Amino acid sequence: MDTNNRMTSIAHEAETPQPAPGAESLLPDPLAPDPLAEPPHRRATDTPDSPRLDALRAQWRPLIGLLLLLLAAITGLYWDTARSMIEIWYRSKTFNHGFIIAPITLYLIWDRRHLILTQSPKPAPLGLLLLAGCAFGWLLGEVTGVVAVKQLAYVMILQATVFTVLGWNVTRRMAFPLLFLFFAVPVGDFLVPPMQDITADITVKGLQLSGIPVYLDGVFLSIPSGNFEVAEACSGVRYLIAMFALGCLVANQFYRAWWRRLLFLGLSIVVPIFANGIRAYGIVILAHLSDYKLAVGIDHIIYGWFFFALVMLMLLGLGMTFRQKDMMSLESETAYRRTAARDVPVTPFHHMIMASAVSVTVLAAAPAYASFVAAWHADQVAGVVPEPLVAAPWARDRGPSDWTPEYPGTDASLFRRYRNGDRVVDLYIAYYAVQREGAEVVSWINHPAQPAEWQRAAITTDQVAVDGQAMDVQCHRILGRRGARLALQWYWVDGRFTSSAHLAKLLQAKAVLFGGNAAAAVVVLSTPVQEDKDEAIGAMANLLAAVGDLDSLLERTAGRPGQRPLTETDQ
Repeated sequence: MDTNNRMTSIAHEAETPQPAPGAESLLPDPLAPDPLAEPPHRRATDTPDSPRLDALRAQWRPLIGLLLLLLAAITGLYWDTARSMIEIWYRSKTFNHGFIIAPITLYLIWDRRHLILTQSPKPAPLGLLLLAGCAFGWLLGEVTGVVAVKQLAYVMILQATVFTVLGWNVTRRMAFPLLFLFFAVPVGDFLVPPMQDITADITVKGLQLSGIPVYLDGVFLSIPSGNFEVAEACSGVRYLIAMFALGCLVANQFYRAWWRRLLFLGLSIVVPIFANGIRAYGIVILAHLSDYKLAVGIDHIIYGWFFFALVMLMLLGLGMTFRQKDMMSLESETAYRRTAARDVPVTPFHHMIMASAVSVTVLAAAPAYASFVAAWHADQVAGVVPEPLVAAPWARDRGPSDWTPEYPGTDASLFRRYRNGDRVVDLYIAYYAVQREGAEVVSWINHPAQPAEWQRAAITTDQVAVDGQAMDVQCHRILGRRGARLALQWYWVDGRFTSSAHLAKLLQAKAVLFGGNAAAAVVVLSTPVQEDKDEAIGAMANLLAAVGDLDSLLERTAGRPGQRPLTETDQ
C-alpha cells in the first residue's frame, strides 16, 4: 500500500512541468500563498528568514519620523503660503476639492507601501539644486505678489524634498502620489473667460438647432422671451478641474497601458466642457418653456449639480468598460522576491539627517531674502500723479462720469475726463510706489470697471500709439445700465509700457531683485461706444497723442528714498 502511494506521488510529480535550472517559474507555486488573497505582511518572501527585508524595515522606521519632521519644518518656513491655500479651499467653491487632495495622496502612498519599503532610501545631492530652484520660484512669486506662483513653488518644494532625502529609487515609486499634490494648488481662474465663451457658443448652437432665434454679445444671450448671461460661476471651470483630478486618479488606478490612460484623461477634459454647454442650453430651454418658472435662481445651481453628478457617473461607467486588472499586488510580490534575493545596501541614518539639515538651510534662504527686500523698499513713497497738459482740441471736462475703475491699494491715482466736441474720454492712472499683496498692478482683484455696475462682454487686443510708439493694449468691452463702453488698459513697470500681465510681473521681479524702478502703474482709457468700435478707439488714441509723454509723467510721481515726492503744490 505504501509503495503504491509512493509511486503514485512520484508519477504525479513527473507529470508536473518543472522549470529549467536557474529559470524563474512562470507558473504559480501551489504551496505559496496567493498574493491577491493574502496580505503582503504574510507572504512567504517576507519572513524572519529574509534578513535583507528586515534590514530595510529597520532603516525605514526612524526615517519616516525624520521625514515628517522635515516636512513640518518646511511648512513652518512657508506657513503663510500654506495658509493661503487653505483659505482659498475654504472660500472658493471652485477649489473645495483641495481639502481631500492630501488625504488621497497619503492613501496612494500607503497603497504603494509594499513597493516603497523594498527600496533602500539614499539621499540625492541633485535634489539640492531642485530645492534651490523651487525656492527661487517661490521668491519670484513673493516679490511679484503672485500667490499662485508661491503656492505652486511650495508644493514643488515638498516634492523635491522627498527626492532629496529619499533618492530616485524611492521617489519614482511615489511619483504619481507626489504629482497628484499639484491639484491642491488653487489655480485655474484664468480658464474662466475662455470657458465662458465656449459655453456661450455651445448654448447658441443648441438654440439655433432648436429653432429659437438668439443673439450673442460676448457672454450675453438674448432670445425672444428674455436675456441670459453666462456668468463666471456658470463657466464650468469648477467641474472641469474636479473632473480632471478624478480622471487622473482613475487613469492611474484602473489602467496600465498609456494609451488607455491618455484616452480617459482626454474624456475627463472633453466631457465636462461639452456637458457644461449642454447644461447651460438646458437651463435656457427650461426657463423659456416654463415661462421662467423653472431653472432660475437657485434652481439652476441644483440642476447643474445633479446633471454633473450624472455625467460623472457616466464617465466612470465608460472608463470601467476598458479597465485593466489591478497589477499593484503582483508588482509588490515581484519587488519582494527580487529584494529578498539580492544584497540591499543600507544608507547610514546620519546621512539622512545631514541631507535634511542642508535642505532646510537652502529653503530658509528664500524667506530670509524676501524679508530683506521688503525692508529695503519699505521707505519708498509716492506723491501725486501730475496733471497732464492736454493739447487742443481736447480740454478737461469737469462733469461726472458713470464709469468707475476698481484698483485697490493704490499709493496715488489720477482720474480725469476730457472732451473733444461730442466725444468724451476718461483717463485713469493707478500708481503703486511699492507693490505688495493686495496692492499690485496685475491682480485678480483689479477691474477696468466696477463689477457691481459693469459686466465684461469681450476682451480683445488692439493697437494704439503710446508716447509715439505703437503697442498692443487690452480692450475690454463692458456693458452696464447706461449702455456699452470700451476700456483700454496697459501697464507701466520698471520704466516700460506693456499690455502683457506676464511681462509686467517679470519686469517687477527684475526691478525688485536686481535693481530698478520698483514703482508701477496701470493706465486705463474709457469711452462710450455704440456700433463703431474703431471710431471709439481712434478717439482714445487721439487723446493719448494730445496728452504727451506719459512715461515722464509717471517718473515724476515716484518718491525715491532720499528725494522729495511731488505734491499737490507742485502741480
